[in-house]
Amino acid sequence: MAAPTLAAFLVSVDCPVRTQDSSVALMYNRVGAADGATTEIAAFENHLTHLSTNNYEVLPLAQIVAALQVGAAVPGRAAAITFDGRHISIYREVWPRLRALGFAFTVFRHH
Repeated sequence: MAAPTLAAFLVSVDCPVRTQDSSVALMYNRVGAADGATTEIAAFENHLTHLSTNNYEVLPLAQIVAALQVGAAVPGRAAAITFDGRHISIYREVWPRLRALGFAFTVFRHH
């Protein structure tokens, strides 16, 4: 069975562009074609294309959390992109693609 696409997931939580009291967070681990990758490059690029062509405002996770903690509204299509760990694929595969789109992202590092 094929994994659901990002578009299918976001359609289920989609809303008109307005302010709201929630946001979408996309969580990744390893991106690439190597063994152990949890998301293939083509799938990751499809996710980014969906976000950019559907007017999502990709914000730093800290900015979204800070707004929600004080009861401030976030944009209706706010999204955060996060990565769990410090895998080299974030530098090699992810960073160039996100930088080209001007998308912020958060990396959680483990000791």
